[in-house]
Amino acid sequence: MTSRATQAELLEQRIAENRQSQEIDLVAWIFERELSGFRGPSFDLVFCAYGVYYSRSPQETLDEAFVWLKPHGRIVVVGPYGPNNKQLFEMVQASGVTLGEAVLFSSQRFMLETVIPWATLRFESVRINTMVNPVRWATPERVLNYWQNTTFYDAARKPAFEALLERHFAERGQFVNEKWVMMVEMQDARS
Repeated sequence: MTSRATQAELLEQRIAENRQSQEIDLVAWIFERELSGFRGPSFDLVFCAYGVYYSRSPQETLDEAFVWLKPHGRIVVVGPYGPNNKQLFEMVQASGVTLGEAVLFSSQRFMLETVIPWATLRFESVRINTMVNPVRWATPERVLNYWQNTTFYDAARKPAFEALLERHFAERGQFVNEKWVMMVEMQDARS
């Protein structure tokens, strides 16, 4: 059996290897590595925050989670939706970056187009909660650091982005990027 530290290192390595592809099948990997000792419905709650959309097959990942659920159990999925990251995306695009379809889908439409339809077909009760978290950055360096650690960073467009940031901070003194978050809670599986 491997230690938790080793598992964390392997997970970090897997994420690093797959970061650009947007095809991390983390949930399946965790099921294979961590849950192999469980048989059939074993959990009252399956919770996933900001992860299902990285799966190669979100529908299969959700179906797998469903199999592990005890009768009357719940699945909760949290992720971005709607105009999430709108302010950042606008500045990135204004600097000449073309945001890939995978980035836009996972950040804005995944919860609405994948999770909710899947949930309503399989559960009697689907509860949706939303919130908007305005993230405030006090310096251009903080915004730049955030962008550099995303899957949509483009080093060739960095000078244009920095120029836009400097102008933005000169006019407003801070950068506010809204994180739109949705939680879909599913309960009472359909027969």
